[in-house]
Amino acid sequence: MDNLVDQLRRLRDKSGAAFVMSDIPGCGVGALDHVYHPLAKDHADEFRLAPFTVIVDPERLRMIMPEKADEWVRIAPDAGGFSVLDVTGGYTIAR
Repeated sequence: MDNLVDQLRRLRDKSGAAFVMSDIPGCGVGALDHVYHPLAKDHADEFRLAPFTVIVDPERLRMIMPEKADEWVRIAPDAGGFSVLDVTGGYTIAR
């Protein structure tokens, strides 16, 4: 976590980044518990986090999590075929 925080500070302070996105390899299992929530809890005074966004193929989500897929995926008619996932209470666009 310290390395991530140092990298975020460097991007902000030296590169002038106002917004940082990161790709979590694989399924991103544990990303909320091990990255997002600790940043929100321990560094809220320093970083403002956007809603946790997941981009997923709805059919693959149904294959690996059939009991949750229909609860999480909401079709967004104006999003060009993308779906909307509600992961942290904020809606995010996904495909």
